[in-house]
Amino acid sequence: VSDAESRRNRAVTDRFEPGSVMKVFTMATAFATGAIKPTEPIYCEHGHYQLGRVTIHDTHLNDWLTPTQILAKSSNIGTLKIALKVGEPTLYATYRKFGFGEPTGLPLPGEASGVLRPKGRPWFEVETANASFGQGVSVSVMQLAMAMSAIANGGNLYEPILVKKVQDARGNIVREATPRVRREVVPKHVASLVTEMLTAVVEDGGTGMEAAVPGFRVAGKTATAQKADPATGKYSEDKYTASFVGFLPAENPRLVIAVVL
Repeated sequence: VSDAESRRNRAVTDRFEPGSVMKVFTMATAFATGAIKPTEPIYCEHGHYQLGRVTIHDTHLNDWLTPTQILAKSSNIGTLKIALKVGEPTLYATYRKFGFGEPTGLPLPGEASGVLRPKGRPWFEVETANASFGQGVSVSVMQLAMAMSAIANGGNLYEPILVKKVQDARGNIVREATPRVRREVVPKHVASLVTEMLTAVVEDGGTGMEAAVPGFRVAGKTATAQKADPATGKYSEDKYTASFVGFLPAENPRLVIAVVL
């Protein structure tokens, strides 16, 4: 008999810090609210930025980057500066609209709702910064796939469908699910803009070049999130959660795929 651990549906039950995939939803929020313009350069501090008593680093040392370059090169500093322009209340509210912090509603047991912030209070400035690039929050794989689907679906978050159609032995349709919009998350032009930006991630110079599929334009985002070490209460130096969430074809999406290792 297999143990419960082996039978767990990790896509819906496991929570983890998403890391840089959250930059997609931070950027969408910023454009939807007009906090930044698509071509507006952001100074990325050559990879080191002091926020209060916390120093935030970028893997790649950059100075001025556009929002597209911030996503393609996955700049934490560029993203947090954009998030602070948006402001904590709006960023938090839009994350909730994308479906974070609540179950997706799939009819599966043990679904995790994830954690967006400590209960009963808003984020401090450094927590807003960390959340903008996926630290200090937790999500499920299914939540990430649904949120990215909202970008692919022109800014609309749909009700998830587990079983599309049920037929009897004679082929008659017993039950068929119909797509239903749960809510609009961002305007269609914002979703289109972010989609175009995400194609740069899998092109030359982006962090997700290995996700390119010949013959298709792929839109997506990579993430390499440090795991928290329960023994020290700090982030581990050698344990990571790696992920890619994307969709294709970018111009007329048919598939959203979330891969988490």
